[in-house]
Amino acid sequence: MAIMWSNAPNDVATKASSAPDTQILSENDVVTVLVEVPGVEAKNIQVMIEDYNLTLSGERRVQKESNDKKRRSVEWMYEYFSRSIPLPENIDVSRKSTVCNGTLLKLIFPKMCQAMSEVA
Repeated sequence: MAIMWSNAPNDVATKASSAPDTQILSENDVVTVLVEVPGVEAKNIQVMIEDYNLTLSGERRVQKESNDKKRRSVEWMYEYFSRSIPLPENIDVSRKSTVCNGTLLKLIFPKMCQAMSEVA
């Protein structure tokens, strides 16, 4: 498995923005895009593909609640994110499969078959 593209773990721009960390992995017959989306429900993630450009956007909602003897406090935080990622052109974007478990979004694209002239 080859890592085609990945966020640098100490990337200042990534830490300053709310764009999710992303990796693109290439295996023999598939390309897998892994996106870290902790605390984001699958229904709040939009996936769009146009001209081999993957655009992910969504909203992370967090509620903090604190109680003590004299008062109760509730704080809501909404964080919008969007990220565009160029995809390799040797994949079949119409046959993608998607899995989201609340922490990790996984998009799997099969690679296209080689041209008949290359196979023969």
